Amino acid sequence: MDLAISCLLFTIGFVVTVKGADWLVDGAASLGRAFGVSELTVGLTVVAFGTSAPELFVNIISSMRGAGEIVLGNIIGSNIMNTALVLGAAGVVAPLGVTAGLRRREIPYSILGGVLVFLFAAAGGESDLVLGRLAGVALLLGFALFIYAVFRRANTAALDGHLDGIRERGVPASLGLTLLGCAALGLGGKLVVDNAVDIAQGLGVSQALIGLTLVAVGTSVPEMAASVTAALRGRTDMAVGNVVGSNIYNIYLILGASAVVRPVVYGRRLLTDVGIYIGCALLFWAFSAMWKNRLERWQAGVLLAVYAGYAWFIIARG
Repeated sequence: MDLAISCLLFTIGFVVTVKGADWLVDGAASLGRAFGVSELTVGLTVVAFGTSAPELFVNIISSMRGAGEIVLGNIIGSNIMNTALVLGAAGVVAPLGVTAGLRRREIPYSILGGVLVFLFAAAGGESDLVLGRLAGVALLLGFALFIYAVFRRANTAALDGHLDGIRERGVPASLGLTLLGCAALGLGGKLVVDNAVDIAQGLGVSQALIGLTLVAVGTSVPEMAASVTAALRGRTDMAVGNVVGSNIYNIYLILGASAVVRPVVYGRRLLTDVGIYIGCALLFWAFSAMWKNRLERWQAGVLLAVYAGYAWFIIARG
């Protein structure tokens, strides 16, 4: 297929995927309200899932196609982008508060996810590595533990406002919007994956590079928009929580589900990117621990510089 057409369809796929996530969240939240489900439950399940839905659908389809380097590249690339670029951009807009609980629990848990992926792969051979179904089940169990812990600690009032702007609709309209969102996510995800593979082949570059750049950037658009907007509005806790929560969902839920669908086969060099993600997360944790639970503007600038260096590295590596 012509490279220009592949790029166009790739872009259309991302637009459809992101819009599908919006429809899914909107419809399912309205449906939850119609049945009297609390905003806490909707926020921790539907809304949290919706912000990670682009990664999930893209990765499940990639896994079914056997495009393992797009699967892992998308997750690790998205998490590096979230931690260095998204937090960096939001922190330059306004210094970000990092709650003590987030610093003690969720940030270390996101780092642990990266360490687990690294360890699961470290037992592999000298060439291609495999993240198998057993590892996928272990990651999914880790996600279940995370959700259980959040539910145990959660205060309903803490999520007030997360669903602001979502209209209440009748049950048929809400159900229809939810199903439309799922259909758009499936279609958009297929367009993204099919054309990402075509672009990689057309440009003569690896699927890993496409996954770490084009696919990762596209699926991180919702997190970037949400965090920067939250920072502009002074809701800095939400800006940080959005990124850390997304990183946890990406590794434990999405990568775990992808490996269960089909073992993820990828090149050993992607272990370097897993290590870079762990390093970025540790740097963010250190900043928040040493400077009174805040990410100052200069620290955000350091994160942006780290991402710029990483971007140069993966492009030079090919």
